[in-house]
Amino acid sequence: MKGQQQTHGMTAAEFTAAGVLLYGRWFKSPLARAVNLERTSIRAYAFGKRQIPPRIAAQLRAIVNIGPVGTAIRTSIKKCAPELSEFRAHRMAKQIVLDLTSLGLLAENSSGDTGRPQLEPTGRKRG
Repeated sequence: MKGQQQTHGMTAAEFTAAGVLLYGRWFKSPLARAVNLERTSIRAYAFGKRQIPPRIAAQLRAIVNIGPVGTAIRTSIKKCAPELSEFRAHRMAKQIVLDLTSLGLLAENSSGDTGRPQLEPTGRKRG
């Protein structure tokens, strides 16, 4: 059961880190809107007063997960335009990843340990 909790459960620290990454320090209200919950529920999850339901954890991870390529893109965006919020940089990186994937420049690889598709560059295979 512990392995299952690790896969589906989310700690308050992970929840808060994801919220801050997406919306900055004042993440509770925008995150509540994004996952269609009351702000009081978001506060309870962030402070560890309530266990985070697997559905909410999965939803939040899906929003945050942009893979290593997306993370590198987001970092580059923030370096070029530090005035942009983390949320805007994240959304831009996510869209770039989707665009590169649709162009065939990134391939989906579902062999990741989380069960969600991981994106990696296409091209020459390492041998």
